[in-house]
Amino acid sequence: CEFVGEGHAVEDFVSTLVCHQDGTCNGLQHMAAITHNQQTAESVNCVASTEQDTPSDIYRTISVGAADMIENPVAKAILENYGRKLTKGPVMISSYGAGQETVIRTVYKFLKEHNEDGQLSEVIGKAVVLALGKNAGAIKKLTGALKRRATDALVAGKTKFTWVAHDGFVAATEYRDQEVNRVRAGKFNALVRGMF
Repeated sequence: CEFVGEGHAVEDFVSTLVCHQDGTCNGLQHMAAITHNQQTAESVNCVASTEQDTPSDIYRTISVGAADMIENPVAKAILENYGRKLTKGPVMISSYGAGQETVIRTVYKFLKEHNEDGQLSEVIGKAVVLALGKNAGAIKKLTGALKRRATDALVAGKTKFTWVAHDGFVAATEYRDQEVNRVRAGKFNALVRGMF
């Protein structure tokens, strides 16, 4: 990459990176690149998924996959009715580390906002998580590796660990006991910076 022009203005920037402006679920795109997971890369348009390079739609893929797994006719109908609109939030947050319980809460919130039965959030949320596992394996691969590494570090008494991505990028994760700086007073709850 190089800047063209003396002022280094953004509009003068010429990129030589080979990429497009898609932005299909960026979290999953990064996970696909880090883990070299071909299936996930195809699902989020990092690489061509067909000869014609027809763009994939991970949110629709997950909604269809989840609906196929659901036996409850009402939950299935809700998922088919809202489709990608319902699964977009859970898919996006999953790529940033959200687990099954958070996905279920996100589905619950969506259902309540659309005047649907919130009790169906668990069956729909679990189906979404399963569909993600089948269609975006990079999530499981990367989060599993990070969880194992973090567990090993914490068991060894370490609060910080580093790891190296396939591209050579060195990342560091540090776990801090934030409860030591938390102030609680009734419903009020605040994290205070600094030591007491």
